[in-house]
Amino acid sequence: SLAKWKKMKNAGNFPAEDMNQQRALLHRLEAAKEKAQLLADTFLNEATPIPTVRALPPTRSEIGRRLQTGEVQTIEDLGGGINDSQVITLKNGERAVWKRSAGEQSARNGIRPGEYFIREALTSDIADVVGMRDLVPETVVRYVGDQIGSAQRFMDGFDSGVKAGHAGSKTNDVRRSFVMNWILGNTDRHSGNWMVKTRGANAGKLGLIDNGLNLSTSTVDTPRIWYFRQLDNLDAEIPDDVKKPWADKWTDVKQLMTNYGIDPKAIASAEARFNRIMKPGTRWSDFTQDITER
Repeated sequence: SLAKWKKMKNAGNFPAEDMNQQRALLHRLEAAKEKAQLLADTFLNEATPIPTVRALPPTRSEIGRRLQTGEVQTIEDLGGGINDSQVITLKNGERAVWKRSAGEQSARNGIRPGEYFIREALTSDIADVVGMRDLVPETVVRYVGDQIGSAQRFMDGFDSGVKAGHAGSKTNDVRRSFVMNWILGNTDRHSGNWMVKTRGANAGKLGLIDNGLNLSTSTVDTPRIWYFRQLDNLDAEIPDDVKKPWADKWTDVKQLMTNYGIDPKAIASAEARFNRIMKPGTRWSDFTQDITER
């Protein structure tokens, strides 16, 4: 169907109808093609182990080490989302959101189920490198029993954007988070995983959870950034202070992606987005046609 569509288009055999409908059709056909390829790859490789990731990647913080090695006392279902999510409580009383690799469901064309947890931990490590630990909670790869997955520090005192909205969000947090979500190509930054501190000190602080659906190989799935139009001035240039940490550490970020076994195509796409947003004079409004807001 895709080949036939392109042949008709090139031959000029389409009636003079709304071109947007034709573009939408092509988008659906491209997405279907990618989905079919993903399913085929998954079927053919279902006996293949998870891509090589440093067995238990070393963490940079004491909290991360506790999350990775602490004894699990209780496990409770968290609910929400399409993948298995549970809250584990460690012997020392600390809590984390546990997502096992085996509980992941197909959600995007260019990311195989069973690999989301890798991206959860990778995003946490990248946040360390570029100075965004205050926005991304510590997340590690660990085992619970014989199951491998990710454990993310539970964000006490925060509510999701569904409940909190964007009111009171710290402006520079919004800017910094956009740069991260754009470069990594996050396809899942909707109001359910955009967290806002509503209780206790530092009200309005943002938290970025659910980071498993980024770094896709897909050419169809676009970055999904729910809060984009909440930026205070879309026509303003992107400040150097939110770009510089990425520019200074880009080589280290790419090395982390490689260490975690991310597909080279996904790394190349991230680098293309990085190069685009780093251009001098880039404005927020330059990205309005390249993201999904829903």
